[in-house]
Amino acid sequence: MNKFTTLLRRLGDWINAAPDAGLFFAETDLIPPIKTAPQPLIELMLAIRGDQPFTVYGGPGIRPLTQVIAQGEVALVSAHQGNHGPATQVGNRYACISFIVPRVLADVVDGQHPVLLRSRAGDPATLLPHLREVAQIHRAPPRALPGFQRKAALLRLIAATYAECSGDDLAATGDERVRRAQRLICDRLADPDLALDDLARVSGLSINHLTRCFRDEFGQTPIQYVMHLRLERARDLLRQSALSIKQIAHLAGFRDQGYFTRQFTRAVGHAPSVFRTLPLVKGGCGEFRPPEA
Repeated sequence: MNKFTTLLRRLGDWINAAPDAGLFFAETDLIPPIKTAPQPLIELMLAIRGDQPFTVYGGPGIRPLTQVIAQGEVALVSAHQGNHGPATQVGNRYACISFIVPRVLADVVDGQHPVLLRSRAGDPATLLPHLREVAQIHRAPPRALPGFQRKAALLRLIAATYAECSGDDLAATGDERVRRAQRLICDRLADPDLALDDLARVSGLSINHLTRCFRDEFGQTPIQYVMHLRLERARDLLRQSALSIKQIAHLAGFRDQGYFTRQFTRAVGHAPSVFRTLPLVKGGCGEFRPPEA
């Protein structure tokens, strides 16, 4: 039994035995970006359409795990230190079911070391009805359904996932040289001096080769990828802080406030000062979807 199915089975055993399954979040047909704030959760995710780059963060001094959850793959990910997946391609869709981590799983989900386990579903379409059933039940008023009905739906989902994902764990996909460049981007995202030459140097690839690899992996050039992450960071700061636009631009890696404002307005459809006043729209897994242009 591989690590993915081992954790899945233990999760199912706990749901079967516990009076309350600890269901925290359940939605299908969600649109990236994905961002779960640090909370003691284990999340079951299905990439319904498109490949999804994804990072799970660890505790102090522990390197985050970054992989690509490919279309048709199921992942079990932790959220104790937060996790994040940028919106890299238009049309991507995913489903997410989140559970509050029970103490019986503390030996494998310890809250410090990131968990990102992936497995390919034999037929992902067979999982969708179960995911939708769980989401529908989760949206119902707390006392509208008997507890055993909620538990039965969760167990059907776990059983179907177990049946479809019984193969080997999937190793980190993509070129490790690209991963080195990606890690440097994450480490220096707030540095406006981060240059394409730096990414090429750390990856050991030429700029042209690195650009081709990024397009193959993420559907974007390195420069587009950096810009996207910087705008996501700025969007989060606009929603979650009272910092000035100038301070946010600096923290997101923009040297010039005017350039930041132009890029943000073009990408989101609203100027930063307008965007932070708009009502929040729930976008899944603790994230809020920015308004469309």
